Amino acid sequence: MKRSEKILAVLSLMVFIGLQSGKLTQPWVGEFEAGFQEMIALHHLQSGIVNNHFLPVIAEIKGEKFYQTAHPPLLHIIYALLYKIFGVGEWVTRCFSLILLIATIGLWSALLRKEQRVLFWIIAIFFPVSFRLGLTTNYEPLTIFLVALFVFSFERLNSNLNAKSLAWLIPILILLLLSDWPGYLAAPALLLARIREDKPRKWLAGLFLFELGFFLVLILYMYRVAGELALFAHSGTRSNPLYLFQISTWMELFEHLKWIVGLPALVLVLLGTLKIALERRDGPDKFALRFWGWFLVLLVGSAGQLVSRHYVYLLYFFLPACLILSESISRIRHRKLAALAVLLAFILPDQAGLKTKDARSYYLAQAFQASGKIRTCFSSAALGALYFYDKIETVAPVSKKATEAPSGINFDAIILDRESQEVKGLARALDLGKYRQAWAFPGMSVYLKESPGVEFLANELAQEPGSEWWKPSAEAVYLDHRAWYGLRQVPGPGKISRLEFQAGDGFFCFRPAIILPPGSGKSDGVNFMVMAEGAVNPELSYARFVKNSEAGSEKIRVKDFSRIRLVVDAGPKGNFSYDDSYWLEANFGAECGGGEDGP
Repeated sequence: MKRSEKILAVLSLMVFIGLQSGKLTQPWVGEFEAGFQEMIALHHLQSGIVNNHFLPVIAEIKGEKFYQTAHPPLLHIIYALLYKIFGVGEWVTRCFSLILLIATIGLWSALLRKEQRVLFWIIAIFFPVSFRLGLTTNYEPLTIFLVALFVFSFERLNSNLNAKSLAWLIPILILLLLSDWPGYLAAPALLLARIREDKPRKWLAGLFLFELGFFLVLILYMYRVAGELALFAHSGTRSNPLYLFQISTWMELFEHLKWIVGLPALVLVLLGTLKIALERRDGPDKFALRFWGWFLVLLVGSAGQLVSRHYVYLLYFFLPACLILSESISRIRHRKLAALAVLLAFILPDQAGLKTKDARSYYLAQAFQASGKIRTCFSSAALGALYFYDKIETVAPVSKKATEAPSGINFDAIILDRESQEVKGLARALDLGKYRQAWAFPGMSVYLKESPGVEFLANELAQEPGSEWWKPSAEAVYLDHRAWYGLRQVPGPGKISRLEFQAGDGFFCFRPAIILPPGSGKSDGVNFMVMAEGAVNPELSYARFVKNSEAGSEKIRVKDFSRIRLVVDAGPKGNFSYDDSYWLEANFGAECGGGEDGP
């Protein structure tokens, strides 16, 4: 590698880390984040890895352990050890995932031709998936790194395979098999990629047989400790082979790839795949593509529903896509111009990945922590943030035992993820008679035993989003280093949006705010108005033009009025697509805190 190429590679890495640095210490508000794996690691830290029999524990209530038997145990053990060394913090596991991603790119670049390594490095560093999922603290970064390490080690030993090679390969393979189930596909994919070579074929066939024996021992051990095994219980909704024969499966996969990668980048990958497939050129780069081609075939064939529906599985498309792009560009005469065109195609999805936030889990953790009453919670599998921030034991319905838990445990809260195919059906089986709905989000409802003390307008008026994008909806947004629950009321095609609700004597408290969506332009402001109507003429109770998110909290006394109308009016330019207006923490009641001029 030339000196100039080394400098370019280092600079690209520094830019990538600089762009990601702002996300390293933020709470669990990023895309695909909810602190679930961290919750399991904290249970290891609190109860002890040995006391938990090395298996993931998602909750421990009244001495009873609830195990996560849908995945192998390695990731959470590593996280627990990292927490013990560096302390508990979001940055610890995020940095670990980031290091794994960078190391993975480095291992694969070492398997390529020297003249292609820098190009592959730059493409991989700035690929949209790197920004969106590079800091995802889930199973995939660890598994993909160990896949790269296994293939790299095997290829380095390929010319001199013997019994001593096992001293290197078996420990790496065991770690890979303990990371996540897709790790079991590495050896058979490598076998299929080297099927015409006699010596590697025999060794890889032996390693595959070792995998089968290891898998049997692992699942029997998990069953003996936990008394159940969620892996096979989930197979109907995660790896049903009949799902592969539905056109909707492939349309769903294409749409998700387009969403996370961006259409220009996805088109470039597909064209590059076609170009390489039509050529008969062989070499180390073609081997890498053969391996990942077989890996993805096996992955989709064994877990089609997971690949098409679970966004984190799109990370497995990351390396083959980068290999295809770098290989295609290396065969073009004007390589620098082609590389620039590819990188420009990445810009929009990259920026969206940097800015996208989902603050629901963090908001609920804040709200429950402030209440001081919530101790146990039955929730979707996405809400480990509750335990991470306030040690609220969260029984996620990921197994039969956990799903049946509400009938035997006195839960203070029930959180239902209505978008998850495995969770939303539980609503019919739960007895919600003693609960009331406290918060509502698109696809998620939160029920508490006791009243939270205030009636949130977002919950009362916008339980489900309308079919039109400008209809009001309940959202949690991350603003000023905290999460807020509010009513999103965007001015529609008519420029003005009105929302009415019945009222009596009391107070209306809220915080007006503008939050620009990712990729939007600069807002020219929004008029926030509150009209109170009663037996006499309507009265303008509040009016303020807000041009940024710095408006403070407001409190309005409502007396002798029967109806309240909330009005938002787009700024002078009427560019309502840039003016996402929010009534944050909007609630109405006898008292909502603070003085007459504001909380």
